[in-house]
Amino acid sequence: MIVETEAPVGISYSGGASSRWLIDAVLNGELARPDNVAVFFADTGDEHRWTYDDVDLTEERCAAAGIPFFRTAHHETLSAATLSATRGERKRLDTPPFWVENQGGGRGQLRQQCTVVWKTSAIRRSQTAWLQSIGMPKKIVTWIGFGSDEQHRAVKAAARRDVQWVTLDFPAIRAGKTRAAQRADIERWGMDAPLFSMCVQCPYKTPKRWFQTAGVDLEKAIEIDEAIRHGLEKIDVDNPVFLSDRLIPVERLVKGGDPQPNLPGIEVPGCDSGSCFL
Repeated sequence: MIVETEAPVGISYSGGASSRWLIDAVLNGELARPDNVAVFFADTGDEHRWTYDDVDLTEERCAAAGIPFFRTAHHETLSAATLSATRGERKRLDTPPFWVENQGGGRGQLRQQCTVVWKTSAIRRSQTAWLQSIGMPKKIVTWIGFGSDEQHRAVKAAARRDVQWVTLDFPAIRAGKTRAAQRADIERWGMDAPLFSMCVQCPYKTPKRWFQTAGVDLEKAIEIDEAIRHGLEKIDVDNPVFLSDRLIPVERLVKGGDPQPNLPGIEVPGCDSGSCFL
């Protein structure tokens, strides 16, 4: 991919280690600072507590360095929209890829529609406003923090680019930095590498990540998990719905452990598209 480096750069920041590496690399001189650069964080309203802590700190550091930092969001949180659907207050929901128990056995997934509304569209609006404010044409290079061991995600992200005025670039891949190397760099620069970043109720959480979810975050996840079980009939989802790919309640999973960690044929789910980072 040809990267037009003279265009303004928007750093796509999720609150996780790989996207934080992009910012830290600029602040520590590992990556050359573009003439026009800003950081964009799309807030679903349902990030983990540790993510918001990292966002607050990163915003302060960007302000000190004179780098614009934009928090952008949809007009309602993802959890509020989901719970509204379970109460029958709407007939359409831009769904997360919830897991569905198929009739006759097996599992399926709802179509992943949440990313466009709560992530991509929100960031595009903010990027457009920023470009207008600095008097630049509508063209931007978006930096995404995928490591060199995530090239498959970069390929999929590039293939799914939503608008022509955005060019994607992957500085860590160009620098040969794996995810482990990115975390090591962050620590070498004197910072703590944050935990994973994903929505509290993201269905792509592994059991290990569900076990790491605690406090008010876990309470919110359990509330949503119980509400969607038989609560999405109004949007034409009649079968039982789950947050966990194990097709058991999250509360039971975190209390009783993974019931099938080594069961043959069970694939570990994962979001390879990178869409939440665009």
